[in-house]
Amino acid sequence: MSTKYFPNLDKNEIELILKEEDTGYLCLSKNDIPYGVPVSYAFIGNKIVVHCALTGKKLDIMRSNSQVCFIVSRNLDKIKPHLPDNKCNYKFESVICFGKAEIINDVNERFKYLNLFRTYFYERLGIDNSQDPVTIQSAERCGVFIIHINEITGRRKGDL
Repeated sequence: MSTKYFPNLDKNEIELILKEEDTGYLCLSKNDIPYGVPVSYAFIGNKIVVHCALTGKKLDIMRSNSQVCFIVSRNLDKIKPHLPDNKCNYKFESVICFGKAEIINDVNERFKYLNLFRTYFYERLGIDNSQDPVTIQSAERCGVFIIHINEITGRRKGDL
């Protein structure tokens, strides 16, 4: 399935936000009980890649319901008055991704994604990642899941 993009941000603007930010909010649900958690992520190949523990609540929920929502937002106006004449001009950009989470169980596949994740961040930081390589042993101890995105909305309010 191809990814659907909706206004008011176009595909390039949405992808730029996902590439520039590094913390998102993972939203899950099990038995009609919502669960949200902030996670560090990398946007690689139109997928959200997240490293995590091998066990935990978010993975348990994903196993029962792999449908997820993932949110990234940013703003310049950390605190802004909300004026009584309805001229609320809080400036922000946000991206909401809808998709399906896939827990990577195969150690070799986790090793691959952990290397992609590290390279993604080290390149942004200008660090040579060959000095601190991911090992297969670290892939045995660290979990990874990816979000296959099938729909994205992006919104900007105000001039940033």
